Amino acid sequence: MEDWSVYYKGITLCLGSQLFLLSFFKLFDSETRQRALGFFLLLLGLAYLRVSTFVFVQDYTLLSFFYRDAIEIFFPPLLFLHIAIVSKQKIKYHFIFPVLYVLILLILKVGFSGFRNSNYSVITVVSALLKTGYFVFYFWWGIVEFRKKLLNQLKDKVRRKFRLFYYVINGYEIGNLLILLALTSSRWISQPAYEQLSATFASLSVRTFLLFIGFLQVLFLVIYLITESQTFKSYYVGKNIQKDVTLASGADDMRANIEHVLEAEQPYKNPEFSMKDLAVLIDQPQNRLKEFFLEYEKVTFNDFINAYRIDEFKRLSRLEENNKYDVTGLSKMAGFNSKATFYRYFNKLEGMTPKEYIEQNEQN
Repeated sequence: MEDWSVYYKGITLCLGSQLFLLSFFKLFDSETRQRALGFFLLLLGLAYLRVSTFVFVQDYTLLSFFYRDAIEIFFPPLLFLHIAIVSKQKIKYHFIFPVLYVLILLILKVGFSGFRNSNYSVITVVSALLKTGYFVFYFWWGIVEFRKKLLNQLKDKVRRKFRLFYYVINGYEIGNLLILLALTSSRWISQPAYEQLSATFASLSVRTFLLFIGFLQVLFLVIYLITESQTFKSYYVGKNIQKDVTLASGADDMRANIEHVLEAEQPYKNPEFSMKDLAVLIDQPQNRLKEFFLEYEKVTFNDFINAYRIDEFKRLSRLEENNKYDVTGLSKMAGFNSKATFYRYFNKLEGMTPKEYIEQNEQN
């Protein structure tokens, strides 16, 4: 068991050090929501480091207090501000409760140590209840934010990524707090129950499982940080994470313009026709056109254009003068330069093969 304790401290030291170092990539970012993420990573790193380094600060009253009791309470507003900063929340108001919580505990520890010691079990239970309730409140607030404000403000991919991050991290932290609440409550209610519960959580299997879950949390955060890099975001969602507000009001006009150009000029019959070419035809920036397809049509440009090519193939196959062409020839006339792509899209949109469609059409 002593060997396990050493391994446990070593692993948490590694995890905490990684988070601590990663936080500095975000702490000095110009974007407020990224700085909120940086502070969260910094505090989470300290929480992991606390397992192996608390022994070095336990003799210093104030330092040991902040290290042990004043870290996790700041997680909820930091997590919330990372995903909801685009809603222009007033940042300072989110930290009123954490600051008051820390001050009250500090006053009890320094100024009323006798009262604190004689009522320690009650104070720890109330503290755990407040902390858990605070997490749950912010978690609920974030869910409301996703369903209302962020639904219309963020691009779909960004909103899904933020929601996954918010649910996973909050779920992990609330789970930890529920364990803490169970331990502190059992200590208050019954000493034997507390000892039995403590022995359960101190067992090798449970500690290994909890450590593995902690490792997965850190791995998840590392992957998430990669997706938050400018390079990844530029490739994945474009320069901005928010929807183009002017596009929301002009989506119908852009749709009508695109349909008019495609029906009148049939540029999709050219296999090399690209989004850049369409942007020139309708006189719109290419990144704006890309956002239109992804956010308002819910398709990629290739899916959108290939649907027109499939319709063109169907039209051509119904003309008697085209009976001399086989399926491949007709698909090329419609704009496909790949037989595999053509068959994949046709089956996807029509639920049958091109040959089956032609035979069915001849019977009718």
